[in-house]
Amino acid sequence: MTDDIIARLRSLLEKAPARPWEACDKGDYGDFDGESRVLSNNDQRIAVFHHGGCEENQAECDAAIELTAEIVNALPALLLELETSRKLLKEAEEVVGDARGALHQHYVDWDGEPEDAVPLQLARSRCDAFLQKLKGEV
Repeated sequence: MTDDIIARLRSLLEKAPARPWEACDKGDYGDFDGESRVLSNNDQRIAVFHHGGCEENQAECDAAIELTAEIVNALPALLLELETSRKLLKEAEEVVGDARGALHQHYVDWDGEPEDAVPLQLARSRCDAFLQKLKGEV
């Protein structure tokens, strides 16, 4: 997910009605025909989902409104988790890069038996593989 998408989602959350949002049951909000579902927050109507033509897939229509409310309610925490994870991944990339550099230098400076350097080579290779994953190259 790009920084632009995250910024757009944050901006929309700031402009949207306060949370939590709730998917009301049919008829609970005095809807137009008793068959619609209202998305609301503290008795403020946010959206009305008309169920005309939903007879064959009522469960899908119900899931759509409930999912909308759940996504909006969860979005602030999800964005925070995403931003925190991105920061940690960037830090991990730097830390593993530094460790890889130190392992490489230790290997270059190695004056012992070549077979004793195998663990250094393996650790350096694991760092390389992990860095490729962090950068999305694998």
